[in-house]
Amino acid sequence: MTTKKIAIIGAGLSGVSSVIHLLKNNNADLSIHLFEKNKDYLLKGPAYSSNLSHQLLNVRAGQMSLYNENPSHFFDWLNQKAYPYEISDFVPRNIYGAYVAEEFEKIVKNNSKAELHIHQTEVLEIVSHNAKFDVKVKESEALPLFDYVILCSGNLAPQNLNGISQEVLNHSAYVSNPWNGNELAQFLTKEKVVILGSGLTMVDQVLSLNKLNYEGKITVISRRGLLPLEHKNTKPYQLQNIPNLEKSSLQDLIKWFKLELENAAKNENNWVSVIDALRELSPKIWQHLSKEDKRSFLTHLRPFWEIHRHRVPAASS
Repeated sequence: MTTKKIAIIGAGLSGVSSVIHLLKNNNADLSIHLFEKNKDYLLKGPAYSSNLSHQLLNVRAGQMSLYNENPSHFFDWLNQKAYPYEISDFVPRNIYGAYVAEEFEKIVKNNSKAELHIHQTEVLEIVSHNAKFDVKVKESEALPLFDYVILCSGNLAPQNLNGISQEVLNHSAYVSNPWNGNELAQFLTKEKVVILGSGLTMVDQVLSLNKLNYEGKITVISRRGLLPLEHKNTKPYQLQNIPNLEKSSLQDLIKWFKLELENAAKNENNWVSVIDALRELSPKIWQHLSKEDKRSFLTHLRPFWEIHRHRVPAASS
């Protein structure tokens, strides 16, 4: 049997999950090449590489399993490690990172057929070549032609805003990418800190400054002034009268969503239960939207959706 060669671009949660499920569910001979340009993000990505215990998952422990067929897998792992968390708790992200890395290493070790190659380098280009793929990397390296390429690049790092002078960009007190988490100590001597944006990253930065006993003034600037909403306890909710997604416009879906909210309220549920019920359906909804509707959603609705969909634990609010 011919060995299938697979390139996975990005070794954060999505890339690692791809390797885990390829090895767990496939007995064929595989040669998997995993590419990651940032050594600090290897096997965990930016979200779960944090070593700060106050940075929590924004999903409860009972919903963070790597396996759909075993929903309690992560919580069972917590129990095996004697962590004192309940299934409804929001666990520190660094603990989840340790869970993902350990599961990855276990699956790789137990699979004797597959080859795994990890490349700490940046992928510059992917070129189609006679029904296969040629992956070009920053460092000159002999790589095979691949049968499949899986893109797991995750969220792109924040970009510098237009209009910022070179003087500001070069200043030590200007941080364009706060995900690294190593720059905050320098602000302890500053009287004022300004944060551009009011989403989940802002919450992380404010919590971290508080943990460092920062006593200055923090100003948050946002175009809409929206803050991530808090998680609430709710009962499970079953979506009613799901429309034909292939024929539904964004306006049709908004009307349906409002009806779901009304129906949930009648059954003593709240909006959180409706948002949670949409989790599995959301990718299909997005795939069936037209380009115009996708553009309209990203331009007008995305910030409002995100504060409802990506909520924070009460301890972080």
